[in-house]
Amino acid sequence: LGRLSKGYFFRLWFMLGGIVLTVVLPFVMANNRGNNGFLNIWILTFFYTIFYALFVYGWGLAKQWYVVKLLSTNSVPESVKQLRPTVLLMFTLTSLIGGSIGIAMASIFILYPIIGPVATGLVWYGFIAGVLVLVMHVVAFVQIGTIGKSATAEAKK
Repeated sequence: LGRLSKGYFFRLWFMLGGIVLTVVLPFVMANNRGNNGFLNIWILTFFYTIFYALFVYGWGLAKQWYVVKLLSTNSVPESVKQLRPTVLLMFTLTSLIGGSIGIAMASIFILYPIIGPVATGLVWYGFIAGVLVLVMHVVAFVQIGTIGKSATAEAKK
């Protein structure tokens, strides 16, 4: 579980690097107005960051579900099993909020002529809920790393 947690944080830092590049590149492009190469790099970085963030979100959910299933087996110490409801709650909340972000973003693109005035609110919802999901994932994987450490310590006893 410790390796699983470290793997998530490695992917998270990689994703955050893409976000930083996506934010910094327009300032670099402002100094090079005639060069379309920077615009192409920004577009590629922007889409890379979005798709990689979706991958990290899906990967994180799959690993959270794996931990929920692992904590329900008999091979796990009883003190660690008691943390299963918390991990399950984080998994459920992250799934529901992440799914609602997907529905909100899809509704903007599909139903824009109907919900045009509401679209800005949905974009803000997607941003705020995305930050919330990121924080919840970080908390969940810190907890998973802690569970791994305590399970390892208990197994050594």
